[in-house]
Amino acid sequence: MAKARDAQIKYHSGGSAGFFMPRRGIAEYDPARPLTPLARLVRIHPHDLSTRRKVDGKSWDIRISHVMGSMHISEAQWVRARRELEAHGYYRAERQRHENGKWQWIHHAYEDPQQPGQTIPLD
Repeated sequence: MAKARDAQIKYHSGGSAGFFMPRRGIAEYDPARPLTPLARLVRIHPHDLSTRRKVDGKSWDIRISHVMGSMHISEAQWVRARRELEAHGYYRAERQRHENGKWQWIHHAYEDPQQPGQTIPLD
């Protein structure tokens, strides 16, 4: 069984048009959705990584271990921030079963908060 830190995060952008700071201001404080400073930083970091491109033009694979390492946060801090983002609709992890019977966790980070049960189709 793979550890969560090895998992890839699929980032779903909103109306940012690929800029680091969206017009709506992803880093702005929203009193309706109060987040701790750590959760706000964890929310911004995948957005920044999603705008980067490899030499061949493909987007980066965003991995939890990379986010934790580049932000110098522990697994416990990651879990706290992730749970907070999940509670506010900015992050979701779902389990999918493959044809061979194995399960895989798929992680999603969203620029715009999602309603419970709402999903965005994968690219």
